[in-house]
Amino acid sequence: MKIIWSDEAKATFVDVISDIEKNFTKKESGEFVRKSFEVLKVIEKFPKIYKRTDLRGMKNVRQAVIHPHTTLFYELNRRSIELLFFWFNKDDPSKLETD
Repeated sequence: MKIIWSDEAKATFVDVISDIEKNFTKKESGEFVRKSFEVLKVIEKFPKIYKRTDLRGMKNVRQAVIHPHTTLFYELNRRSIELLFFWFNKDDPSKLETD
């Protein structure tokens, strides 16, 4: 299946990288990028491998933990996988329902 990055996914991916570089080093941000693309390869081959969630009332949304601090939310469609956004796990979970 083809992976499509939403604008929000692109923006939040950059936000996570920026946050890592601000608080740690480029080495850690590089490791996050590497791990993210490893997870994307797994999702591409096995789209249903990660836990399903009822995020914002949408069906077929799943969440993949990239790192203990970051989760990727994505939606399965008939012919594609849409990356919705990356989430800082330390953020208030109630915001997930309204963002």
